[in-house]
Amino acid sequence: MKKKLLIISALLVFAFAACEKEDNPLPGKYSQGVFISNEGPFMDGSGTISFYDPKTKTIQNDIFELVNNRPLGNIVQSVEVFKDKAYVVVNNASKIEVVNAGTFESAGVIEGLSQPRYFLGINEEKAYVSDWAGHVAIINLNKYEKRGTVSTSHGPDRMILSGSNVWVLNSAGMSSDSTIMIIDTNTDKVIHTMVVGGNPSDLVQDKEGNIWVICGGVFDWMNPENNTDGSLVKINPNDFSIIGRTMMEGTDFAPKIAVNKEKNRILFTYNGKIYSLNTGASSLNAFELVMEKTCSALEIDPDNDEIYFSDPLDFAQPGVVYRYDASGSTMIDSVRAGIIPGNLRFVR
Repeated sequence: MKKKLLIISALLVFAFAACEKEDNPLPGKYSQGVFISNEGPFMDGSGTISFYDPKTKTIQNDIFELVNNRPLGNIVQSVEVFKDKAYVVVNNASKIEVVNAGTFESAGVIEGLSQPRYFLGINEEKAYVSDWAGHVAIINLNKYEKRGTVSTSHGPDRMILSGSNVWVLNSAGMSSDSTIMIIDTNTDKVIHTMVVGGNPSDLVQDKEGNIWVICGGVFDWMNPENNTDGSLVKINPNDFSIIGRTMMEGTDFAPKIAVNKEKNRILFTYNGKIYSLNTGASSLNAFELVMEKTCSALEIDPDNDEIYFSDPLDFAQPGVVYRYDASGSTMIDSVRAGIIPGNLRFVR
């Protein structure tokens, strides 16, 4: 009798362990690494998503089509990871492909957009999507549907969530602008608009909560003599005041900015160079040159401060993604991604 009880107990333990294993599956193959969105050929062909594994130093290109047996569409503007999903923003196709981040299997499609640019998750039920049609779309994440819009100025682009407010850069699109709009996510209303500098392009938040914005300056395509220089701006998010500003030399199209793990050091690009600045520096002019590189994307690994950036080369062949140590002095790896790698997102 005791022997039978022991056998039954052992079987129950085995069955319980098997159930636990099913309830807690291993992470998917795309759970630890970097997603790279590649715009693809302009007006022809499809953009793609690449996945880079830092541990093995390997890259897998076009993973969406590999998994789902269909192309993403033209142009893949960006990719964002929120909760257990990845959101691939396809600009010219006016949609967002939703996939399970670990497997990249399709989970849905958000349609009804015009010229979507960037996705920002707000909470379990809501997200914002900047749209060059002149608004931020409000997305119902339960139904993957657009449920409203918030009007903006020209070319709303990158966004950041600070407390309950979203800061939206009006990057001008193909015109000119110099403003940021702050939206209260509780009411989905604009509560403040401020002028920062010509064509604000990218932004981050430091450990003190301050917002840093890199502006590319205003381009006058008809008369370059009317161009205005770009700038780096530091903003207090509590009263929307500008704490500091430094002017950059000349104009630059879509400069980038990134912040390190401790959020006390920023990197930013301008006219083919990458600069570094301590966020506590007494002067915004104290930035230092890290390296001379052309970048279509710039990010810092949130785990170890390694620097990642991409070079689109001639915009026709597959671009290169570079990986450097935290100081920017030593290259760790370089890989070929897709055509025009323009956005990098870490997934853990």
